[in-house]
Amino acid sequence: MVNTTRKSGGGCGCFLGGYRATAKDKAMLARWRRGESIGFTGLASLKAKGLIARTSRKNRGKKIVGPKYR
Repeated sequence: MVNTTRKSGGGCGCFLGGYRATAKDKAMLARWRRGESIGFTGLASLKAKGLIARTSRKNRGKKIVGPKYR
């Protein structure tokens, strides 16, 4: 039996609730705001977590959380 009231927060679907930024994410976000390099993977990670705006044509300027972090 599947519990439909749960929100999946990871690949397994066993995590309740949403995503909370970790200290590592907050530090990476601070570096990005200062204009320092955080690398491609760091930038993509912050976009997926909805901490910075996306740059693609369809979602330009929107902070959209990826399905893994909902």
